[in-house]
Amino acid sequence: MKRAANWDWETPEKRIDIAPWNESFEWVEEYHASPDGESIAAIVNTGDESFEICVNGETWPTTFEKAWNLQYCPDGRLMALVCLDGQWTVGVDQQVWESRFDYVWSPSFSADGSVIGIAFQEGMQYGMAVNDTPWEDRFANMTDMALSADGRH
Repeated sequence: MKRAANWDWETPEKRIDIAPWNESFEWVEEYHASPDGESIAAIVNTGDESFEICVNGETWPTTFEKAWNLQYCPDGRLMALVCLDGQWTVGVDQQVWESRFDYVWSPSFSADGSVIGIAFQEGMQYGMAVNDTPWEDRFANMTDMALSADGRH
């Protein structure tokens, strides 16, 4: 996360008009303010099975079949769990992971936010992936995961 010492404390007021979003998109959900207060992000529906991530009125270049769990990482990056071509992955600041899974959930972060981890299901096995790299170990059952502060365990 950007340190509070680097934030713009001199601006008396910051306004981001989100009212036009309701007219530009079918619907808007999961509004989130960035930690530094400079951005508002939301998942927006642009039609049947068409979702995009919108930040300050501008959408990411990729359209997804589904998107959920939009949030800012501790380092200020914006991420969401997204579905492309029937498979799930992670989108981070307009970039989409190359790894694809049957399903993903439980995003976790290292203390500094440099590592993003997710739980995944693929072919009736469960595992974890960090920063677009699935761990080799797979399990017959898994409900949730926890990521260590350094993101290595």
